[in-house]
Amino acid sequence: MIARLQEAIAEHQESLLSNWRKSYRRLLRQIPGGSIKVGLPKFDVSLNVVNPDCQRRLINEDFRQDLLRMIKLLHKKQFTGVCYLIDGAEFIVSQPWANDAWSYLRAMKDTDTALKPFVGLIFSGYRDLKDYQQRVGSPLLNIAEVEWLGVLSAANMRSLIGYRSQMEHLSLTNQEIEQVITWSGGHPYLIQQLLNTIFDYKSSHKSQITENFISSLIRQYDVDFSAWWDNKTKSYGFSKLEQSVYLALIQQRKGTVETLAQEINVSIGEIADALEVLAGTGVIHKVDDEQYKIGAKLFEQWVIH
Repeated sequence: MIARLQEAIAEHQESLLSNWRKSYRRLLRQIPGGSIKVGLPKFDVSLNVVNPDCQRRLINEDFRQDLLRMIKLLHKKQFTGVCYLIDGAEFIVSQPWANDAWSYLRAMKDTDTALKPFVGLIFSGYRDLKDYQQRVGSPLLNIAEVEWLGVLSAANMRSLIGYRSQMEHLSLTNQEIEQVITWSGGHPYLIQQLLNTIFDYKSSHKSQITENFISSLIRQYDVDFSAWWDNKTKSYGFSKLEQSVYLALIQQRKGTVETLAQEINVSIGEIADALEVLAGTGVIHKVDDEQYKIGAKLFEQWVIH
């Protein structure tokens, strides 16, 4: 607040002419160009002029000033600040301008005392974002805190199922609730999609979930599961090692880092990394500090078939 007050005082001390000059320069930056037509007796000459200072985005200082003004407005409305959620950030890290963008945001959070306390940033992504953050020389190295968004707990799943049942005015039996938990593995997206399908199924006056229904679910989510299975399809897909670990767990039903490393003949560290990824999706579950087991039954049935 003190830093922001210092900026406000400095702005107030500037002359009116200086303010007009800054506004004029900002306006010029937003004009892409123009054309000049010169009429001569026998022909016309048309000159197209491109403004080299024009950018289809705000320059850093214009962005900063606009953000400060927005934060000031938020304070008047009794908000502390703003936190941006940038979803799908793995797209950004693949762009040639990624380092410049992250470096600017890092500098804003590290050194801009007027913005630092009032601006938060959350980047949501998957493997590409994690790899970029951990890369030597990455602007996000040693500043961004990495946290895996895991599966829902049993209590959270039951709360979600109860809430959806209330909203849909359709009830599920205890057996059906257990089926949803078992088949989804606690994956937030999968459990929501399963509930959507089940409620549609029940709305058509079909009372029991049959084997044919399960088979139709496997076909229905074939595109999603194909993307999960192979990282050549999507960046969040499983690598060859992760596929091997999962297939080994299907055979063993339960396994530890050591038993899986021995089975697949790779290092313990590589197995531990693969298990972390698989457990984060719910396709396997961590039983205790050492053991893992198969999770989402629907995905397992898709892999088997």
